[in-house]
Amino acid sequence: MHNVSGHLGTTIVPGAGHWVQQEAPEAVNRVLIDFLERVRR
Repeated sequence: MHNVSGHLGTTIVPGAGHWVQQEAPEAVNRVLIDFLERVRR
């Protein structure tokens, strides 16, 4: 495992594969919105 400075976490979307944004768009949007809210502070 590599050390990543400032790493904010990893999200696994159950049931989604390589094309997660197409397979589970609602879940991806929730994760992106949460991420953007955390980094804008």
